[in-house]
Amino acid sequence: MIRAVTANATDNLYCTLLTHSAIHGVMAGYTGFVSGPINGNYAYIPVEEVAQAKKEVNTKDHQWAWLRACIVASEDTVRAYYKVGNGGCRGSA
Repeated sequence: MIRAVTANATDNLYCTLLTHSAIHGVMAGYTGFVSGPINGNYAYIPVEEVAQAKKEVNTKDHQWAWLRACIVASEDTVRAYYKVGNGGCRGSA
């Protein structure tokens, strides 16, 4: 799982559940699958199905606006950091 923030206990539990599900699938002889939650139950999903699926982002949704606000805030923070002259990518130390 890829995250932009430090993992917390919920992430740890989620990764543990995914791992257990995947290991059970492998021990049952399945290949070419990913495990994931579907309607609250963990299921084996063929990789081909996952690769073909398209997820569209609704740019009019409030979650998209929230994400954009976070990105802009991050960019502003980075710009402010470099504007102060903190020595480039490595900082002043």
